[in-house]
Amino acid sequence: MGILREKLKASLLLITLLFTGNVFAGDVAGNVIRVKGTVSIAEAPLATGDVVREGDTIITAPGSGAQFQMKDGAIIALAADSSLTISSYNFNEANGEDDGVVLTLDKGSIRTITGDSEKENYMLETPTAQVRIQGTVFDVQSSDNSIIILREGAVLVTSLCEGAASSNSQLIDVPGTATTVTPCEEPS
Repeated sequence: MGILREKLKASLLLITLLFTGNVFAGDVAGNVIRVKGTVSIAEAPLATGDVVREGDTIITAPGSGAQFQMKDGAIIALAADSSLTISSYNFNEANGEDDGVVLTLDKGSIRTITGDSEKENYMLETPTAQVRIQGTVFDVQSSDNSIIILREGAVLVTSLCEGAASSNSQLIDVPGTATTVTPCEEPS
């Protein structure tokens, strides 16, 4: 009887692991608060109320978009025809401590209003630029070049050269100011 019981427990555990979704997914980073059109993670559609996690790559189709409320209170708006990876979102809601936020915008446009994470620990990367947040509201558009528009606060923009940060940086601290970043060149 004991062997049968152990086999039953093992079978139930296996069934639970198979049918509870991705149990090995990253930590929860935030929630979807608005979806327009087709928005997905790994080809699975997203809906309002769904959870987004560290490691997720969110893709919006043409004519689509989404907004997310992150666990530190930040708001992220992802525009149509975009791809955003939540590389890391380390914020402890219980004590307010954070080890950093890294978002990777592979293509498209994003607007972010930062939350309670320490601003110096908040970074957005594109194929051509690294944006270190020192303020609160900014827009980024990524294609062959990256365009960063400061709305409020300040950002430090660094050009990437072959995937690594170059010595070409620009502090933007005047709202309404924009800069264009081309790989290996100083932001202008």
